[in-house]
Amino acid sequence: MATSSSTTKPAIIIVHGAWSLPSPSYEPLKQQLEGLGYECYLPHLRTSGAGDDVRGQTWEADVKVILDTAQPLFDRGREVVIIAHSYGGIPGGAATAGNGVAERAAQGKPGGFKQIIYVAAFAIPAAGMDLLATFGGQWPPWADFAPAYSKNHAIKLKEEAKQVLFSDVQASPEEQAKYWDGVVTHSQDAFEKPVTFSAADITIPKSYLVCTQDQCVPGPLQEQLAESLGFKAERIDAGHFPFLSQPDKCLEILKTMIL
Repeated sequence: MATSSSTTKPAIIIVHGAWSLPSPSYEPLKQQLEGLGYECYLPHLRTSGAGDDVRGQTWEADVKVILDTAQPLFDRGREVVIIAHSYGGIPGGAATAGNGVAERAAQGKPGGFKQIIYVAAFAIPAAGMDLLATFGGQWPPWADFAPAYSKNHAIKLKEEAKQVLFSDVQASPEEQAKYWDGVVTHSQDAFEKPVTFSAADITIPKSYLVCTQDQCVPGPLQEQLAESLGFKAERIDAGHFPFLSQPDKCLEILKTMIL
């Protein structure tokens, strides 16, 4: 049950990245935000999980998960902030289409998305593009991608992806093993389905936490996306998972970003 503190603040939906489950990598951030009095949700996206479950799933299925999580909050008149990490920027941004607070109010509907915050996230520049195009037309070598656009593939990460994703996470060997063991397969179709609503189309306030030392979504690419697409940017000298490598500093920055 929400406390009076959490109902005076916006609710938060954390949208996790590819090859991930909500736990263990995102649960610490959720707990930190709840400690600040936020009502916080961390839904499981359909594109990440066991191979047979994710084949053929696209970002559209993930948008549905986000909206299914948000709708009961909207019905209660709640305003919602999305914090989208990595791949989560694609369905997170798309979920805001027509669902901003002002857009819903104009239709006589309560609640809505108040803001979206990208954290080392992919912001696709224009409708009709997909993530492969945003990546420059070539997949990185640290995952076992199938030939582009060949459909219904569940993609696994290679061992070298551990350094790419968790490059600066200074955890105990047991914790590091826990994070890596939490890596799952991801639908390749989710990366190759063109978006119909891009980051450029977002109408609600949008911010970007640039992770300057990221080896997965390179810092210069994050800077380029944030600047060219009109995000208000903040920066942290961290790798791809700043809420694991620098949890306190990341939280302090997010506190200043949340409207």
